[in-house]
Amino acid sequence: MKHIRKKIANEPASLHDYRNNTPNPTYNGGGFNAIELKKALLEEQGYICAYCMGRISLDTNERGQPNVVVEHLFPRESYPERELDYMNMLAVCTGLHETFPDRAKVHHCDKTKGNDGKMNGTVVLRKLNPLSKTTCEDLIDYTAEGLIKSKTADADVEHDINVVLNLNNQYLVRNRKLIIDQAKGMLIEEKPDKNWTKEFFEKHIEIWQTKYDGKHRIYYMIAVWFLNRLKANSKYK
Repeated sequence: MKHIRKKIANEPASLHDYRNNTPNPTYNGGGFNAIELKKALLEEQGYICAYCMGRISLDTNERGQPNVVVEHLFPRESYPERELDYMNMLAVCTGLHETFPDRAKVHHCDKTKGNDGKMNGTVVLRKLNPLSKTTCEDLIDYTAEGLIKSKTADADVEHDINVVLNLNNQYLVRNRKLIIDQAKGMLIEEKPDKNWTKEFFEKHIEIWQTKYDGKHRIYYMIAVWFLNRLKANSKYK
């Protein structure tokens, strides 16, 4: 999860006009361009899911649907006054619920089931908020095995990660571990003698943080965490 810098200026004109010029507008009313909205959110987020950081796009799946879903941070059911608020909207992945419809244990992001799962439709994250760095990036940490966790063992943060969003299912943990391996492989490929320096790590951090064709690398924040951890090691000058 990373901090998303939303700007009201990115709101599509069709959504703005529908919300402000239609009597009793609703999200499902069909009065705005849904693809235009998804494209705006994708560009804002660098084509990665607001929660798990997996790849999302307008490319269609086998059902002909885009591989992206519009998520309301504060759910429409409980906050109807915010259902057309662009600043309350995020682009998220399909959470594996279509790929593995009978495997609820791997469903994640806004497709996590159960009373406390985001798919419940009324669940609000207790602490994590991708729209704020202090309540997102500053609260989470990782492990070398690919787990995401609370930086301070905060029970509410752990609840958000593991129950509301299910970000430590086996699929996501494996993918994040692969990103760590990739980041390490890039270091070794460039300097196989491991004569690494803090400046060298900074260069690779910048590589991972840079968008390419407007897109972030998937799960890139765990690579940034890994490289910063190496950089902090006193043996590297």
